[in-house]
Amino acid sequence: MDTRWLQDFLTLVEVRSFTRAAELRHCSQAAFSRRIQSLENWLGTELVDRSRYPLYLTQAGDDLLVNADRLLAQLEGLRVRPVRFEAQRNVRIALPYALASLWLPTWWKMWCGGDRHWTCQALVGSVLETTADFAAGAADILINYYQPTQRIPLDAADYEKAVLLSDVVRPYCSRQLLDRKGFALPGTKAKPVPYFHYSANAYFHRLVEAILENAADEFCGTLLGESDMSEVLAGFVTSGLGVAWIPDSSLMRKPTHDLVNLDQTGRWSVGVDVVAFVARSNTSGHIGEIWRRMQGNG
Repeated sequence: MDTRWLQDFLTLVEVRSFTRAAELRHCSQAAFSRRIQSLENWLGTELVDRSRYPLYLTQAGDDLLVNADRLLAQLEGLRVRPVRFEAQRNVRIALPYALASLWLPTWWKMWCGGDRHWTCQALVGSVLETTADFAAGAADILINYYQPTQRIPLDAADYEKAVLLSDVVRPYCSRQLLDRKGFALPGTKAKPVPYFHYSANAYFHRLVEAILENAADEFCGTLLGESDMSEVLAGFVTSGLGVAWIPDSSLMRKPTHDLVNLDQTGRWSVGVDVVAFVARSNTSGHIGEIWRRMQGNG
């Protein structure tokens, strides 16, 4: 969590106006609203009753208000002297765990060549969490999955983007499970497809739901479990427990010799890009330099 969000919240409570609070916090009303939403997303609850005027807090908002000043004071007291990044070339990159673990080390080496004057802070979370953090100003660059039919909430007028790689989300299962169960897409009542799905709040949940809804044949399956992380679903698949729609890149470090792609027609799969975003207002200085390197190596 960015401590600025707490300061934003206290300012909002003091003036009871998003417009006035944004002015006092020296940002646009849209950016200020996103920061309050980021705090709400991080806490998992609404703090402001937006259906009432003038502004009222929810019960959770009242509870936070009681402790916010004390929390800020404690956090300030715990702060140690910040690391002095040489030449101020620190880059905050927000991205999902899968991309951070599989690709970020390779990308960072390609972009910076091991130059010790550059430092990287990886801010890891879900697609929606990292997008909210980036929009709130907690990261300099966002790297995320992107599919045109399932857009992420960023205004194209405010951000530049660069495609780093293209991926495909496909239905995979183990050959042993397929031989034992004898099912096939789209599944039948007699032989439903045993599958794992993404949690309802996950970006890939929307992608897979779109695949199933747009398929010519009705999908018939038995849901075995859910997770918001593709790596967890990949683990279920490679363990022979069921089917899951997995990005090809998530299987890079998994044993794949026993895996079967159930979609030989392409009708049950979807292409997805890995895209980097930067605010157009943040393309000067060292962030602009790293952004140009990213564009050149995308």
